[in-house]
Amino acid sequence: MIGVTTILKKTLHEDNSKAETGAFWYGAGCSTIIVFFAYLGVVCKSRIPEAHTILEVIRIRYGNVAHLSFTFLAVINNLLNTINMILGASATISFLTGIHIMASTFLLPLGVVLYTLVGGIKATFLTDYIHTFIILILCCWLTIKVLVSEHVGSIGGLYDLVVAAEERHYIDGNYGGSLLTMTSQQGIFFAIILLASNFGAVVMDTGYFLKAFAASPSAVVPGYVVGGIAYFSVPWCLGTIVGMASLGLEALPIFPTYPRLMTSAEVTNGLALPYVAVAVAGKGGAVAVLLMTFMAVTSTLSAQIMAVSSILTFDIYRVYFNKHAGNKEVIRWGHFGVVIFGVVAAAFTAMFHYIGIDMGWTLYMLGVVTCPGVIPLIFTIIWRKQREKLAIDSEDTDEPPRSTQDDKSASSTTVEAVNDDTHRRWARYALYWAVATFLGHWVLWPLPMYAAKYIFSREFFTAWTVVSLIWLFWTVLAVGFYPIWDGRQQILLVLRNLWKLVHA
Repeated sequence: MIGVTTILKKTLHEDNSKAETGAFWYGAGCSTIIVFFAYLGVVCKSRIPEAHTILEVIRIRYGNVAHLSFTFLAVINNLLNTINMILGASATISFLTGIHIMASTFLLPLGVVLYTLVGGIKATFLTDYIHTFIILILCCWLTIKVLVSEHVGSIGGLYDLVVAAEERHYIDGNYGGSLLTMTSQQGIFFAIILLASNFGAVVMDTGYFLKAFAASPSAVVPGYVVGGIAYFSVPWCLGTIVGMASLGLEALPIFPTYPRLMTSAEVTNGLALPYVAVAVAGKGGAVAVLLMTFMAVTSTLSAQIMAVSSILTFDIYRVYFNKHAGNKEVIRWGHFGVVIFGVVAAAFTAMFHYIGIDMGWTLYMLGVVTCPGVIPLIFTIIWRKQREKLAIDSEDTDEPPRSTQDDKSASSTTVEAVNDDTHRRWARYALYWAVATFLGHWVLWPLPMYAAKYIFSREFFTAWTVVSLIWLFWTVLAVGFYPIWDGRQQILLVLRNLWKLVHA
Protein backbone atom coordinates (compact mmCIF):
# COMPACT_ATOMS: atom_id res chain seq x y z
CA MET A 1 0.00 0.00 0.00
CA ILE A 2 2.87 2.42 -0.50
CA GLY A 3 0.86 4.35 -3.08
CA VAL A 4 -2.02 5.13 -0.75
CA THR A 5 -0.15 7.63 1.37
CA THR A 6 1.24 9.39 -1.68
CA ILE A 7 -2.22 10.32 -2.92
CA LEU A 8 -3.31 12.11 0.24
CA LYS A 9 -1.54 15.31 -0.67
CA LYS A 10 -2.55 15.07 -4.34
CA THR A 11 -6.23 14.18 -4.17
CA LEU A 12 -7.97 17.51 -3.85
CA HIS A 13 -5.69 20.04 -5.49
CA GLU A 14 -6.56 18.90 -9.02
CA ASP A 15 -10.19 17.93 -8.52
CA ASN A 16 -11.78 21.34 -8.18
CA SER A 17 -10.83 22.34 -11.71
CA LYS A 18 -12.53 19.26 -13.20
CA ALA A 19 -15.08 18.50 -10.45
CA GLU A 20 -16.33 14.91 -10.23
CA THR A 21 -14.26 13.63 -13.13
CA GLY A 22 -10.99 14.70 -11.45
CA ALA A 23 -11.50 12.53 -8.38
CA PHE A 24 -12.35 9.47 -10.46
CA TRP A 25 -9.55 9.85 -12.99
CA TYR A 26 -6.95 10.36 -10.28
CA GLY A 27 -7.90 7.08 -8.67
CA ALA A 28 -8.10 5.24 -12.01
CA GLY A 29 -4.76 6.52 -13.25
CA CYS A 30 -2.86 5.64 -10.10
CA SER A 31 -4.47 2.29 -9.23
CA THR A 32 -3.81 0.94 -12.72
CA ILE A 33 -0.09 1.63 -12.45
CA ILE A 34 0.23 0.20 -8.93
CA VAL A 35 -1.38 -3.07 -10.00
CA PHE A 36 0.77 -3.22 -13.14
CA PHE A 37 3.86 -2.94 -10.97
CA ALA A 38 2.92 -6.27 -9.38
CA TYR A 39 3.89 -7.86 -12.71
CA LEU A 40 7.16 -5.95 -12.98
CA GLY A 41 7.96 -6.71 -9.35
CA VAL A 42 7.48 -10.46 -9.60
CA VAL A 43 9.44 -10.67 -12.87
CA CYS A 44 12.29 -8.70 -11.28
CA LYS A 45 12.28 -10.90 -8.22
CA SER A 46 12.33 -14.12 -10.23
CA ARG A 47 14.96 -13.09 -12.80
CA ILE A 48 17.23 -10.87 -10.68
CA PRO A 49 16.91 -12.27 -7.14
CA GLU A 50 20.19 -10.87 -5.78
CA ALA A 51 19.91 -7.28 -7.02
CA HIS A 52 19.72 -4.37 -4.59
CA THR A 53 18.34 -1.79 -7.06
CA ILE A 54 16.96 -1.97 -10.59
CA LEU A 55 19.80 0.32 -11.70
CA GLU A 56 22.30 -2.48 -11.04
CA VAL A 57 20.54 -4.46 -13.75
CA ILE A 58 20.82 -1.52 -16.16
CA ARG A 59 24.58 -1.39 -15.56
CA ILE A 60 25.03 -5.12 -16.09
CA ARG A 61 23.11 -5.16 -19.38
CA TYR A 62 24.13 -1.86 -20.95
CA GLY A 63 27.21 -0.47 -19.23
CA ASN A 64 28.06 2.76 -17.42
CA VAL A 65 26.61 5.32 -19.86
CA ALA A 66 23.11 3.87 -19.64
CA HIS A 67 23.58 3.30 -15.92
CA LEU A 68 24.40 6.96 -15.27
CA SER A 69 21.52 8.12 -17.48
CA PHE A 70 18.94 6.02 -15.65
CA THR A 71 20.47 6.91 -12.28
CA PHE A 72 19.93 10.59 -13.07
CA LEU A 73 16.29 9.97 -14.06
CA ALA A 74 15.65 7.90 -10.93
CA VAL A 75 17.12 10.50 -8.57
CA ILE A 76 15.19 13.34 -10.26
CA ASN A 77 12.01 11.27 -9.99
CA ASN A 78 12.49 10.72 -6.27
CA LEU A 79 13.44 14.36 -5.72
CA LEU A 80 10.36 15.76 -7.52
CA ASN A 81 8.09 13.29 -5.70
CA THR A 82 9.55 14.39 -2.38
CA ILE A 83 9.30 18.10 -3.20
CA ASN A 84 5.69 17.60 -4.28
CA MET A 85 4.78 16.05 -0.95
CA ILE A 86 6.63 18.54 1.23
CA LEU A 87 5.15 21.51 -0.68
CA GLY A 88 1.60 20.41 0.05
CA ALA A 89 2.27 19.18 3.57
CA SER A 90 4.11 22.32 4.66
CA ALA A 91 1.28 24.54 3.38
CA THR A 92 -1.31 22.45 5.23
CA ILE A 93 0.67 22.35 8.48
CA SER A 94 1.35 26.08 8.28
CA PHE A 95 -2.38 26.81 7.90
CA LEU A 96 -3.43 24.46 10.71
CA THR A 97 -0.77 25.38 13.28
CA GLY A 98 0.30 28.90 12.35
CA ILE A 99 4.02 28.07 12.20
CA HIS A 100 6.13 29.59 9.44
CA ILE A 101 6.05 27.54 6.26
CA MET A 102 9.85 27.28 6.21
CA ALA A 103 9.80 25.72 9.68
CA SER A 104 7.42 22.99 8.55
CA THR A 105 9.42 22.55 5.33
CA PHE A 106 12.59 21.61 7.22
CA LEU A 107 11.07 19.94 10.30
CA LEU A 108 9.11 17.36 8.29
CA PRO A 109 12.17 15.75 6.65
CA LEU A 110 14.14 16.00 9.90
CA GLY A 111 11.97 13.50 11.78
CA VAL A 112 11.88 11.12 8.82
CA VAL A 113 15.66 11.23 8.42
CA LEU A 114 16.14 10.36 12.10
CA TYR A 115 13.94 7.26 12.20
CA THR A 116 15.08 6.10 8.75
CA LEU A 117 18.69 6.25 9.95
CA VAL A 118 17.79 3.96 12.84
CA GLY A 119 15.29 1.60 11.22
CA GLY A 120 16.24 1.46 7.54
CA ILE A 121 13.89 -0.34 5.19
CA LYS A 122 12.23 -2.15 8.11
CA ALA A 123 11.13 1.24 9.44
CA THR A 124 9.73 2.03 6.00
CA PHE A 125 7.70 -1.19 5.92
CA LEU A 126 6.32 -0.62 9.41
CA THR A 127 5.43 3.03 8.86
CA ASP A 128 3.80 2.19 5.52
CA TYR A 129 1.44 -0.22 7.26
CA ILE A 130 0.73 1.65 10.50
CA HIS A 131 0.44 5.11 8.97
CA THR A 132 -1.72 3.96 6.07
CA PHE A 133 -4.12 2.14 8.39
CA ILE A 134 -4.55 5.21 10.59
CA ILE A 135 -4.90 7.51 7.57
CA LEU A 136 -7.69 5.38 6.11
CA ILE A 137 -9.57 5.32 9.42
CA LEU A 138 -9.36 9.12 9.52
CA CYS A 139 -10.52 9.30 5.89
CA CYS A 140 -13.61 7.27 6.80
CA TRP A 141 -14.28 9.50 9.81
CA LEU A 142 -13.85 12.71 7.81
CA THR A 143 -16.10 11.66 4.92
CA ILE A 144 -18.89 10.61 7.29
CA LYS A 145 -18.40 13.78 9.35
CA VAL A 146 -18.87 15.90 6.22
CA LEU A 147 -22.06 14.09 5.23
CA VAL A 148 -23.70 14.31 8.69
CA SER A 149 -22.56 17.86 9.45
CA GLU A 150 -25.16 20.55 10.05
CA HIS A 151 -24.61 22.35 6.75
CA VAL A 152 -24.54 19.22 4.57
CA GLY A 153 -26.78 16.72 6.34
CA SER A 154 -26.76 13.88 3.82
CA ILE A 155 -25.60 12.84 0.38
CA GLY A 156 -28.67 14.59 -1.01
CA GLY A 157 -27.71 17.73 0.88
CA LEU A 158 -24.22 17.56 -0.63
CA TYR A 159 -25.81 17.24 -4.08
CA ASP A 160 -27.88 20.39 -3.47
CA LEU A 161 -24.77 22.31 -2.38
CA VAL A 162 -22.91 21.28 -5.51
CA VAL A 163 -25.82 22.23 -7.78
CA ALA A 164 -25.91 25.66 -6.10
CA ALA A 165 -22.13 25.98 -6.53
CA GLU A 166 -22.41 25.47 -10.29
CA GLU A 167 -23.48 29.11 -10.60
CA ARG A 168 -20.07 30.13 -9.22
CA HIS A 169 -18.04 27.39 -10.94
CA TYR A 170 -19.07 27.04 -14.57
CA ILE A 171 -16.43 24.77 -16.17
CA ASP A 172 -15.67 25.23 -19.85
CA GLY A 173 -15.26 21.86 -21.54
CA ASN A 174 -17.62 20.04 -19.19
CA TYR A 175 -20.99 18.98 -20.59
CA GLY A 176 -23.36 21.82 -19.75
CA GLY A 177 -20.57 23.41 -17.70
CA SER A 178 -21.64 21.07 -14.89
CA LEU A 179 -19.60 19.92 -11.91
CA LEU A 180 -21.57 16.65 -11.92
CA THR A 181 -20.59 14.97 -15.16
CA MET A 182 -17.93 12.61 -16.46
CA THR A 183 -18.08 14.28 -19.88
CA SER A 184 -15.19 16.66 -19.42
CA GLN A 185 -12.63 17.67 -22.02
CA GLN A 186 -10.23 18.89 -19.33
CA GLY A 187 -10.88 15.71 -17.39
CA ILE A 188 -9.93 13.35 -20.21
CA PHE A 189 -6.78 15.34 -20.95
CA PHE A 190 -5.94 15.22 -17.25
CA ALA A 191 -6.53 11.44 -17.23
CA ILE A 192 -4.11 10.84 -20.11
CA ILE A 193 -1.42 13.14 -18.68
CA LEU A 194 -1.83 11.60 -15.22
CA LEU A 195 -1.56 8.05 -16.57
CA ALA A 196 1.69 8.87 -18.36
CA SER A 197 3.04 10.87 -15.42
CA ASN A 198 2.24 8.18 -12.86
CA PHE A 199 3.65 5.51 -15.14
CA GLY A 200 6.94 7.35 -15.05
CA ALA A 201 6.69 8.13 -11.34
CA VAL A 202 6.14 4.48 -10.39
CA VAL A 203 8.36 2.64 -12.86
CA MET A 204 11.25 5.08 -12.38
CA ASP A 205 10.88 5.01 -8.58
CA THR A 206 13.55 2.62 -7.33
CA GLY A 207 11.71 2.47 -4.00
CA TYR A 208 9.07 0.21 -5.55
CA PHE A 209 11.75 -2.16 -6.84
CA LEU A 210 13.57 -1.98 -3.51
CA LYS A 211 10.52 -3.42 -1.77
CA ALA A 212 9.94 -5.95 -4.54
CA PHE A 213 13.50 -7.26 -4.10
CA ALA A 214 12.99 -7.43 -0.33
CA ALA A 215 9.84 -9.59 -0.57
CA SER A 216 8.92 -12.95 -2.08
CA PRO A 217 6.77 -13.16 -5.26
CA SER A 218 3.92 -14.57 -3.18
CA ALA A 219 3.96 -11.34 -1.18
CA VAL A 220 4.71 -8.90 -4.01
CA VAL A 221 1.74 -9.79 -6.23
CA PRO A 222 -1.06 -9.83 -3.62
CA GLY A 223 0.41 -6.73 -1.97
CA TYR A 224 0.46 -4.56 -5.06
CA VAL A 225 -2.78 -5.94 -6.53
CA VAL A 226 -4.82 -5.53 -3.35
CA GLY A 227 -3.11 -2.22 -2.61
CA GLY A 228 -3.75 -0.83 -6.09
CA ILE A 229 -7.41 -1.82 -6.26
CA ALA A 230 -8.06 -0.67 -2.70
CA TYR A 231 -6.19 2.57 -3.33
CA PHE A 232 -8.72 3.62 -5.98
CA SER A 233 -11.24 4.45 -3.26
CA VAL A 234 -9.08 7.11 -1.57
CA PRO A 235 -9.03 9.78 -4.29
CA TRP A 236 -12.46 8.75 -5.59
CA CYS A 237 -14.31 8.88 -2.27
CA LEU A 238 -12.32 11.66 -0.62
CA GLY A 239 -12.34 13.75 -3.80
CA THR A 240 -16.07 13.22 -4.35
CA ILE A 241 -17.22 14.03 -0.81
CA VAL A 242 -14.61 16.43 0.55
CA GLY A 243 -13.75 17.98 -2.82
CA MET A 244 -17.40 18.63 -3.65
CA ALA A 245 -18.06 19.87 -0.12
CA SER A 246 -15.29 22.46 -0.50
CA LEU A 247 -17.10 23.90 -3.52
CA GLY A 248 -20.45 23.91 -1.77
CA LEU A 249 -19.34 25.22 1.64
CA GLU A 250 -16.98 27.99 0.52
CA ALA A 251 -19.92 30.41 0.18
CA LEU A 252 -20.99 29.84 3.82
CA PRO A 253 -19.70 31.75 6.89
CA ILE A 254 -18.27 28.56 8.43
CA PHE A 255 -15.66 28.26 5.66
CA PRO A 256 -12.20 29.61 6.58
CA THR A 257 -11.92 31.78 3.44
CA TYR A 258 -15.41 33.34 3.70
CA PRO A 259 -16.51 35.75 2.22
CA ARG A 260 -14.07 35.20 -0.62
CA LEU A 261 -13.78 32.00 -2.64
CA MET A 262 -10.69 29.80 -2.61
CA THR A 263 -7.89 31.02 -4.82
CA SER A 264 -6.27 28.79 -7.43
CA ALA A 265 -3.06 28.83 -5.36
CA GLU A 266 -4.92 27.52 -2.30
CA VAL A 267 -6.56 24.77 -4.31
CA THR A 268 -3.31 23.79 -6.03
CA ASN A 269 -1.47 23.59 -2.70
CA GLY A 270 -4.02 21.11 -1.34
CA LEU A 271 -5.72 23.42 1.19
CA ALA A 272 -9.27 22.37 0.28
CA LEU A 273 -8.97 19.36 2.60
CA PRO A 274 -8.02 21.26 5.79
CA TYR A 275 -10.51 24.03 4.97
CA VAL A 276 -13.40 21.55 4.81
CA ALA A 277 -12.20 19.67 7.91
CA VAL A 278 -12.07 22.88 9.96
CA ALA A 279 -15.47 23.99 8.60
CA VAL A 280 -17.33 20.80 9.54
CA ALA A 281 -15.37 19.54 12.56
CA GLY A 282 -13.56 22.54 14.05
CA LYS A 283 -10.42 21.76 16.03
CA GLY A 284 -11.08 18.04 15.79
CA GLY A 285 -11.00 18.28 12.01
CA ALA A 286 -7.80 20.30 12.14
CA VAL A 287 -6.12 17.68 14.34
CA ALA A 288 -7.32 14.87 12.05
CA VAL A 289 -5.95 16.51 8.91
CA LEU A 290 -2.71 17.40 10.68
CA LEU A 291 -2.27 13.76 11.71
CA MET A 292 -3.19 12.51 8.23
CA THR A 293 -0.76 14.90 6.61
CA PHE A 294 2.11 14.05 8.94
CA MET A 295 1.62 10.29 8.59
CA ALA A 296 1.14 10.39 4.82
CA VAL A 297 4.20 12.48 4.15
CA THR A 298 6.53 10.81 6.65
CA SER A 299 5.63 7.32 5.43
CA THR A 300 6.13 8.14 1.77
CA LEU A 301 9.15 10.35 2.41
CA SER A 302 10.82 7.48 4.25
CA ALA A 303 10.44 5.29 1.16
CA GLN A 304 11.85 8.03 -1.09
CA ILE A 305 14.83 8.58 1.21
CA MET A 306 15.61 4.85 1.35
CA ALA A 307 15.40 4.63 -2.44
CA VAL A 308 17.88 7.46 -3.01
CA SER A 309 20.14 6.20 -0.22
CA SER A 310 20.32 2.81 -1.97
CA ILE A 311 21.18 4.51 -5.26
CA LEU A 312 23.99 6.53 -3.67
CA THR A 313 25.34 3.43 -1.94
CA PHE A 314 25.02 0.60 -4.48
CA ASP A 315 24.95 2.50 -7.78
CA ILE A 316 27.38 5.35 -7.19
CA TYR A 317 29.76 4.73 -4.27
CA ARG A 318 30.14 0.97 -4.69
CA VAL A 319 30.44 1.18 -8.49
CA TYR A 320 32.51 4.29 -9.19
CA PHE A 321 34.42 4.99 -5.96
CA ASN A 322 35.01 1.78 -3.99
CA LYS A 323 34.17 -1.48 -5.73
CA HIS A 324 35.40 -3.53 -2.77
CA ALA A 325 33.46 -1.68 -0.08
CA GLY A 326 32.63 -3.81 2.95
CA ASN A 327 29.40 -3.91 4.90
CA LYS A 328 30.45 -1.19 7.34
CA GLU A 329 31.36 1.21 4.55
CA VAL A 330 28.13 0.45 2.69
CA ILE A 331 26.08 1.12 5.82
CA ARG A 332 28.02 4.33 6.50
CA TRP A 333 27.39 5.65 3.00
CA GLY A 334 23.77 4.59 3.24
CA HIS A 335 23.47 6.85 6.30
CA PHE A 336 25.22 9.65 4.42
CA GLY A 337 22.70 9.23 1.61
CA VAL A 338 19.75 9.51 3.99
CA VAL A 339 21.05 12.77 5.46
CA ILE A 340 22.17 14.28 2.15
CA PHE A 341 18.88 13.61 0.38
CA GLY A 342 16.82 14.93 3.30
CA VAL A 343 18.76 18.21 3.29
CA VAL A 344 18.69 18.59 -0.51
CA ALA A 345 14.95 17.85 -0.73
CA ALA A 346 14.11 20.39 1.98
CA ALA A 347 16.34 23.02 0.37
CA PHE A 348 14.79 22.57 -3.07
CA THR A 349 11.30 22.68 -1.56
CA ALA A 350 12.11 26.00 0.12
CA MET A 351 13.44 27.36 -3.18
CA PHE A 352 10.34 26.18 -5.08
CA HIS A 353 8.11 27.85 -2.51
CA TYR A 354 9.83 31.22 -2.82
CA ILE A 355 9.92 31.23 -6.63
CA GLY A 356 6.23 30.27 -6.82
CA ILE A 357 6.36 26.66 -8.07
CA ASP A 358 3.43 24.63 -6.71
CA MET A 359 2.32 20.99 -6.55
CA GLY A 360 0.58 21.17 -9.92
CA TRP A 361 3.82 22.08 -11.71
CA THR A 362 5.85 19.35 -10.02
CA LEU A 363 3.18 16.76 -10.82
CA TYR A 364 3.18 17.50 -14.54
CA MET A 365 6.93 18.06 -14.75
CA LEU A 366 7.48 14.66 -13.17
CA GLY A 367 6.02 12.97 -16.24
CA VAL A 368 8.02 15.13 -18.63
CA VAL A 369 11.32 14.29 -16.93
CA THR A 370 10.86 10.58 -16.22
CA CYS A 371 8.80 9.23 -19.13
CA PRO A 372 11.81 8.81 -21.50
CA GLY A 373 13.16 6.05 -19.29
CA VAL A 374 9.93 4.14 -18.70
CA ILE A 375 9.67 1.92 -21.80
CA PRO A 376 13.40 1.05 -21.95
CA LEU A 377 13.33 0.14 -18.25
CA ILE A 378 10.29 -2.10 -18.68
CA PHE A 379 11.88 -3.85 -21.68
CA THR A 380 15.08 -4.28 -19.69
CA ILE A 381 13.08 -6.39 -17.26
CA ILE A 382 10.80 -8.36 -19.59
CA TRP A 383 12.63 -8.47 -22.97
CA ARG A 384 15.98 -10.21 -23.34
CA LYS A 385 16.66 -8.82 -26.84
CA GLN A 386 16.57 -5.10 -26.12
CA ARG A 387 19.72 -3.48 -27.50
CA GLU A 388 22.06 -1.29 -25.50
CA LYS A 389 21.61 1.66 -27.89
CA LEU A 390 17.82 1.56 -27.66
CA ALA A 391 18.00 1.79 -23.89
CA ILE A 392 19.51 5.30 -24.02
CA ASP A 393 18.45 6.78 -27.40
CA SER A 394 15.69 6.37 -29.96
CA GLU A 395 17.88 5.61 -32.99
CA ASP A 396 17.80 2.09 -34.37
CA THR A 397 21.04 0.18 -34.50
CA ASP A 398 22.36 -3.02 -35.95
CA GLU A 399 24.32 -3.75 -32.79
CA PRO A 400 23.39 -7.20 -31.46
CA PRO A 401 21.86 -7.51 -28.01
CA ARG A 402 24.42 -7.57 -25.23
CA SER A 403 24.57 -10.82 -23.32
CA THR A 404 23.73 -10.61 -19.69
CA GLN A 405 26.70 -12.87 -19.01
CA ASP A 406 29.25 -10.35 -20.33
CA ASP A 407 32.28 -9.35 -18.33
CA LYS A 408 30.24 -6.50 -16.84
CA SER A 409 28.39 -8.79 -14.52
CA ALA A 410 28.94 -8.07 -10.87
CA SER A 411 29.69 -10.67 -8.28
CA SER A 412 26.75 -9.52 -6.17
CA THR A 413 24.16 -9.60 -8.95
CA THR A 414 23.19 -12.13 -11.59
CA VAL A 415 20.61 -11.81 -14.36
CA GLU A 416 19.15 -15.17 -15.13
CA ALA A 417 15.64 -16.45 -15.37
CA VAL A 418 14.21 -18.60 -12.67
CA ASN A 419 11.84 -20.70 -14.74
CA ASP A 420 9.96 -22.51 -12.04
CA ASP A 421 6.22 -22.94 -12.02
CA THR A 422 5.70 -20.78 -8.94
CA HIS A 423 7.20 -17.65 -10.47
CA ARG A 424 5.44 -18.17 -13.79
CA ARG A 425 2.13 -18.64 -12.01
CA TRP A 426 2.50 -15.45 -9.98
CA ALA A 427 3.57 -13.54 -13.10
CA ARG A 428 0.43 -14.72 -14.93
CA TYR A 429 -1.77 -13.69 -12.00
CA ALA A 430 -0.14 -10.27 -11.88
CA LEU A 431 -0.50 -9.66 -15.63
CA TYR A 432 -4.13 -10.75 -15.55
CA TRP A 433 -4.96 -8.35 -12.73
CA ALA A 434 -3.05 -5.51 -14.40
CA VAL A 435 -5.04 -5.88 -17.63
CA ALA A 436 -8.33 -6.34 -15.76
CA THR A 437 -7.72 -3.26 -13.59
CA PHE A 438 -6.84 -1.10 -16.60
CA LEU A 439 -9.92 -2.23 -18.51
CA GLY A 440 -12.19 -1.82 -15.50
CA HIS A 441 -10.92 1.44 -14.03
CA TRP A 442 -9.80 3.21 -17.18
CA VAL A 443 -11.86 1.87 -20.13
CA LEU A 444 -15.11 0.00 -19.51
CA TRP A 445 -16.32 2.14 -16.61
CA PRO A 446 -15.40 5.79 -17.34
CA LEU A 447 -15.24 6.01 -21.15
CA PRO A 448 -18.91 5.07 -21.78
CA MET A 449 -19.84 7.66 -19.15
CA TYR A 450 -17.68 10.21 -20.96
CA ALA A 451 -19.51 9.47 -24.22
CA ALA A 452 -22.96 9.48 -22.60
CA LYS A 453 -23.05 13.28 -22.00
CA TYR A 454 -24.88 12.71 -18.75
CA ILE A 455 -25.26 15.07 -15.78
CA PHE A 456 -25.66 13.20 -12.49
CA SER A 457 -29.17 13.14 -11.06
CA ARG A 458 -29.71 13.16 -7.30
CA GLU A 459 -30.38 9.41 -7.31
CA PHE A 460 -27.34 8.61 -9.45
CA PHE A 461 -25.07 10.84 -7.35
CA THR A 462 -26.34 9.13 -4.19
CA ALA A 463 -25.57 5.67 -5.60
CA TRP A 464 -22.18 6.89 -6.89
CA THR A 465 -21.21 8.24 -3.46
CA VAL A 466 -22.48 5.19 -1.56
CA VAL A 467 -20.40 2.85 -3.75
CA SER A 468 -17.30 5.01 -3.17
CA LEU A 469 -17.93 4.88 0.60
CA ILE A 470 -18.34 1.09 0.56
CA TRP A 471 -15.10 0.82 -1.42
CA LEU A 472 -13.31 3.05 1.10
CA PHE A 473 -14.50 0.98 4.09
CA TRP A 474 -13.47 -2.22 2.28
CA THR A 475 -10.06 -0.61 1.78
CA VAL A 476 -9.73 -0.14 5.54
CA LEU A 477 -10.40 -3.85 6.07
CA ALA A 478 -8.07 -4.92 3.26
CA VAL A 479 -5.20 -2.69 4.34
CA GLY A 480 -5.66 -3.06 8.08
CA PHE A 481 -6.32 -6.76 8.49
CA TYR A 482 -5.18 -8.61 5.35
CA PRO A 483 -1.44 -8.04 6.09
CA ILE A 484 -1.94 -9.38 9.62
CA TRP A 485 -3.72 -12.48 8.34
CA ASP A 486 -1.19 -13.00 5.56
CA GLY A 487 1.72 -12.78 8.00
CA ARG A 488 0.05 -14.59 10.89
CA GLN A 489 2.59 -17.43 10.94
CA GLN A 490 5.53 -15.04 11.22
CA ILE A 491 3.74 -12.97 13.86
CA LEU A 492 2.99 -16.06 15.94
CA LEU A 493 6.59 -17.21 15.59
CA VAL A 494 7.89 -13.88 16.88
CA LEU A 495 5.42 -13.88 19.78
CA ARG A 496 6.38 -17.45 20.76
CA ASN A 497 10.07 -16.59 20.74
CA LEU A 498 9.44 -13.46 22.81
CA TRP A 499 7.43 -15.52 25.29
CA LYS A 500 10.26 -18.04 25.59
CA LEU A 501 12.80 -15.25 25.98
CA VAL A 502 10.81 -13.55 28.75
CA HIS A 503 10.23 -16.80 30.65
CA ALA A 504 13.64 -18.35 30.05
